[in-house]
Amino acid sequence: MMIKPIKNLVGQTADKDNFFERPRETKKLWDALASGEHILFVAPRRSGKTSLLYYLQDNPQEDKALLFLEVESVSSVEDFFSRLASALLHDDEYTSTSIRVGEKTRGFLKRIRSIGGDAVGKFEFTEGEKMLPHKAFERLLGRIVKNIPDGERLVIMIDEFAQAVQNIADKTPDDAKMLLLAHRELRQNRAISAKVQFLYCGSIGLEYVAERLGASNAINDVRTSHLQPLRKEEAESMIRSIVAHPAYSLAHNEFTDEIIAQILQQIRWLVPYYLQILLAELHTYTAENEVSRLSPDIITLAYNHVLSNRQYFVWWEERLRKAFKGDERAFVMAVLNAAATKDTIDAAEISDLAQKFSIEQHKSIIAALTHDGYIVQIEGRTGFGVSYRFVSPMLQDWWRNNVAH
Repeated sequence: MMIKPIKNLVGQTADKDNFFERPRETKKLWDALASGEHILFVAPRRSGKTSLLYYLQDNPQEDKALLFLEVESVSSVEDFFSRLASALLHDDEYTSTSIRVGEKTRGFLKRIRSIGGDAVGKFEFTEGEKMLPHKAFERLLGRIVKNIPDGERLVIMIDEFAQAVQNIADKTPDDAKMLLLAHRELRQNRAISAKVQFLYCGSIGLEYVAERLGASNAINDVRTSHLQPLRKEEAESMIRSIVAHPAYSLAHNEFTDEIIAQILQQIRWLVPYYLQILLAELHTYTAENEVSRLSPDIITLAYNHVLSNRQYFVWWEERLRKAFKGDERAFVMAVLNAAATKDTIDAAEISDLAQKFSIEQHKSIIAALTHDGYIVQIEGRTGFGVSYRFVSPMLQDWWRNNVAH
């Protein structure tokens, strides 16, 4: 089988020549979009979500144009809709690292604007009288969709949407709730939904954020799609693609079936990022120490180097500081520390911790940790119902060594 060499871009979004293709996941997203529904695309951080979205945008289906907008730093409703409007009204003079417009989509937007001439116009919050931001945006989008030919669709991909909602909620919960309800209005607008689909993406659970705002009904019309980890054969192929790149320090024939099997066993939860950081540590160690042969001991050594690098995983801890306060944060840390040190934590133990920290709605917090990729539910020991463990054994090892000790 032909191997496509790709550069090991740790922590960076891989696109074009350095993207490791995932046909199973791209087909799943295209199939979901083909249904005409609006999609919530859920994936834990560093699992390859954004790279996959870039790939869709660079390789669109014939009847679709895809616009990518990253909103993680948004902190107000006005800022959110201004960015979204700027993306739609994109021209060659407008540049932003948070907006990505493929060639086909750029031409698509220029074409529909030229058809309508001044009918599309500019985005303003005032038009004679003060308008709410979402109403001004709905009017703009309504003008645009009138000029989209039948049979064509614009897919607006909004990355880290839940984080934007959370940012706004931290300052003004009512505004955050209004943003969720405003998006439901856009999706329920039949003229808009006939030509425009929203694909919301994120590494934190939108369901939990909406529930905390009392707005779960605002997202019950969105279809959820989860990004799955790599299959064993996909992970093997990705390793061979990375080590085949000329920039990699070791000869690719050093990665025998036995060595690759050990790498996969060490990582176990096979997402691209974890493969990349272990291969990066192997690259660094062997280059600095002039090692040309691989052995099981060197793989273990590289794994331990990964665990000692706080930067690889610190986001997981920082996320909890942003999302939870006071007793809730203490409860979350106690649950994760127990899961890290004991491998699993039973539902009964979680309930006891909830009583200790006076947490009334602890089940929704556990659901949030599950949605956000920290833990997963498993069958518990006899008499204890369900249990939970870390989704990623590598993250568990790091947590035990750096947080729970």
